[in-house]
Amino acid sequence: MTCILLFTFTRLDNIPRSTPLMHALILCAGLIAIRAFVRLRETEITIQVNQAHAAVENVIMIGSTELTFWSLKIFSAYCPGQWQVVGLLDGRVENVGRSVSGFKIVGLPDHLQPIIDEFAEHGVTVHRVVIGGDEDLLPQDTLREVQRVCNQREIPLDFVPSLFNLNVIKGSVKSTSAAVTSSPTLLPSYFKWKYTIDFVVSGIILLFYAPILSIAAGFAVLDVGWPIVFWQHRLGLGGRKFTIWKIRTLRPPFDQSGQPIPEKERQSWVGTFLRRMRLDEFPQLVNVLVGDMSLVGPRPLLPRDQPDNPSLRLTVRPGITGWAQVNGGTLLSPGEKDALDEWYLRNASFWLDLRIMLMTLRVVFQGQRRSSGSEPSVDARNIAYLRAETSD
Repeated sequence: MTCILLFTFTRLDNIPRSTPLMHALILCAGLIAIRAFVRLRETEITIQVNQAHAAVENVIMIGSTELTFWSLKIFSAYCPGQWQVVGLLDGRVENVGRSVSGFKIVGLPDHLQPIIDEFAEHGVTVHRVVIGGDEDLLPQDTLREVQRVCNQREIPLDFVPSLFNLNVIKGSVKSTSAAVTSSPTLLPSYFKWKYTIDFVVSGIILLFYAPILSIAAGFAVLDVGWPIVFWQHRLGLGGRKFTIWKIRTLRPPFDQSGQPIPEKERQSWVGTFLRRMRLDEFPQLVNVLVGDMSLVGPRPLLPRDQPDNPSLRLTVRPGITGWAQVNGGTLLSPGEKDALDEWYLRNASFWLDLRIMLMTLRVVFQGQRRSSGSEPSVDARNIAYLRAETSD
């Protein structure tokens, strides 16, 4: 970099061509010397640690899995020098003799007994055998052979998940995704090519409205503060979780001293305006581009807000706006929203999507109101009709 800078301003006039080469050699020699010094220092520290922990436990690891190497790093950080991996066994014949992450694969799990005998011949006693996974990591015959050898030699046999109590964590994890069962209802063929329209239109909107989005984000930073965006995990196509983005419109729930801020004080005029004009929803156009959402469709719900049978609504991509949003939105009950969304899914078309987008502009400028026209609305008779149609 020094040579490039000098050449830019002086073209290296009157400087021998050997000077940059000597410069590079000096730098390389210095780097090598520093690395050698650091390696020597680390070796001295390792020797001191080993002397402080004279009772080193020799371990044979079985299975060259990622869990194996992460566990070795954890033990090295927690109790340095107390565990010494003398050999690594792997079930793939082609890996024998290779080194993985600095550990040499010395044989197959089926060869555990002769390998232990070989180490004993050289004065190395194996104190423990650890399998880098659950019991299903090895074939049943191989696992029984390993257990037999360990029992015969009175060598403890451990599994990495058991050492770190990972089985308890794995058993306690419960899926929050809604179960998606196959629905006999056939959706309109429009959904097969709907994403192409969504991709093109959302890209055009982002291209032309990027300045407005930048201005809205700037005002949000000035009035609401950092971070600019607010995110949540929602359920989308097939019950898969995805991250939905919005411009943040509420101030933080706590002040700098950690005291809670009243809900009314968290609301700002900028945030209220952004919500009123739906500008806080603009970042979701990125969700449309990557295929997580659609421009028009059922609004994505939190896992805890899913209806009793979410199968139908989770067979399509959720939308930024939808039939329920332009027929009442927050003025509707969850049951009414679900019924209107189901009606849309059975009657979706390009012209219906275009109508919903135009009605969304009306909602932006006139506010939300419950539909009372001849189209499927939110009165009791229409809800009953929609429910009956859903059960057919």
